Parts: sequence; C-alpha cells; structure tokens
Amino acid sequence: MQLFNFIFLARSWASDRVQLASHLSILGKRAEEDNNPLCFLLYPEGTLVSQNTRPISKKYADKMGIADLTNVLLPRSTGVHYSLRSLAPRIPDLKLIDLTMMYPGIPPLAYGQDYYTLRSIFLNGIPPPTIHIHLKMFDVATDIPIGDMTAKPTLASSGAPGEHTAEVEIPELEKEVFDAWMRDLWQKKDDSMTRFYETASFSQENGISPVEVPLKLRRKREFLDAFCFFLPAGAGYLWGRLRQQS
Repeated sequence: MQLFNFIFLARSWASDRVQLASHLSILGKRAEEDNNPLCFLLYPEGTLVSQNTRPISKKYADKMGIADLTNVLLPRSTGVHYSLRSLAPRIPDLKLIDLTMMYPGIPPLAYGQDYYTLRSIFLNGIPPPTIHIHLKMFDVATDIPIGDMTAKPTLASSGAPGEHTAEVEIPELEKEVFDAWMRDLWQKKDDSMTRFYETASFSQENGISPVEVPLKLRRKREFLDAFCFFLPAGAGYLWGRLRQQS
C-alpha cells in the first residue's frame, strides 16, 4: 500500500483533513512540476454493500431526511469534495471518472462477494464470465460544482514540526450544493444498475456502444501473481517457527 501512495485515514474528519491535505498537496505538486499524470482513486461509499452495511445506509438516509438507494450505499461527499478542491488548482485539466461495475449472474439485492471470491476464482475455477464497466467522465472545472476556487487558503499543521499545508475552509452552502450533485449522480448510478438487472447490459443508455476487451492469462502460472504478496510474509513466518524450534 505504501508503494502505491495509499493515504491512511482514521475515518474522523477532524483528524483526517490535515493528513489528506498534506498528501494531496504532495501528489498535486509532483503532477504539476514533473508533468506526471496522476490517477487518484477514491471510493465514496467507503465499503461494500452487504447485509451489515445496508441498514447503516438506511439509517443515515433517515437521519439526513433523504431517500435511500437500492443497489448501492449512499456516498459520503466530504472526502471527494475536499480532494477535488485540493487538486484542481494544480491540475487545470483535472477529470473525474465515475465508474460502475456489474457482474452477471448476481440477482437483484444480492451481494457480489457472496458469489465470486478468491476461493471460487482461483481454487474452484469459477470467475465472472464477463465484467461490465460503465464509465462517465466529467471535467472538474466545468461539469462539477466544487465551489469558489478563488478563496485564500489557510495554513494548518501537517503534523511535522515547522511544516504546514495550505487548506481551504469550504463554505457550508458549497458543501450542500456538491453533496446534492453527488447524491444525484449516485441516484442515476442506482437507476442504471436497476436497468442492468433487467437488460443485462449498459448499452441501452443513450445509445452507448459497448466495447469488448477479452482478458485471459498468457500462462496458467500467472494466477500465482495474485498471491505473490503472501510469499514474504509466509517466508518470515516459517523462518520464525524454525528459530523457535531450534
């Protein structure tokens, strides 16, 4: 995770905003100075849809006085909004790609992780026959209401002595506008998934022409790549056991 520049958070905005601002500042600066393309992945739902998380989304919807969704969890917009606000000044052509994935053979209101697992794929040889991916790209500067970008940033401690990171205090009204935009996007995503269950395709939407990308292993031994990260841990564990027995 460290090699892929994961940003580790505590899921508490009071403590996470400085951590997030610091890392986004570094990533944005690198992209700006080195002309190095940046791909920043963020999962607004926070976790998988499951029997345990479905009631939590419903409880949050009731608390906020908004409608819950059927196929996905309600998104949390704070992290996405803050990330776009942090990156946009350094990356003028910043794009946001909304991605929706569907797996065939899973009935409505069921959970994909109960059907396709590492065991089913790598041990039982039962992977998803196809993966349907719907992509929609937005230009952050023109298509997304991230708010007034002319506001002057404030300085906040990054945690290290003498180091500070520029932050922008986002007005409450701008937060509400962005949150409404994102919930509308998620409602459209939810509706799209419902239609997928009826037609088994995203291609019915706005005349979309699907593109098929065949995926297959060049060599059977390549499936071991999925477990290669276990090798150092396994070797360390066996070495520790051998030392205990000697």
